[in-house]
Amino acid sequence: RAAELDEPDALTKCARALLGGKGGVARNEARGLLLLGTACGLGSEHACYLSGWAHRQEVWGLKKDDKQIARWFRKMQGCSIKNSTPACRDDAAKWLREHLSA
Repeated sequence: RAAELDEPDALTKCARALLGGKGGVARNEARGLLLLGTACGLGSEHACYLSGWAHRQEVWGLKKDDKQIARWFRKMQGCSIKNSTPACRDDAAKWLREHLSA
């Protein structure tokens, strides 16, 4: 229900549930990625991290793509909803430092 209200944090959580098939929710990667992209567009820092992370880990049907990883990790800095963890922020910053040409 919260995801229907275009609330970035709720969308991110719903996306995670769909992508992982958790919390009694049937796994649905297509719907999960759609919600994750919507959350990114609404300024969810953690959704941007997960988008970059997914490309890096080649999960949810996404291919490894350094340009996409860099795009999403860089976008985290300008997000209005700071809902990621310090560990995720550090991980993204470390990856960007190690891949300056991406």
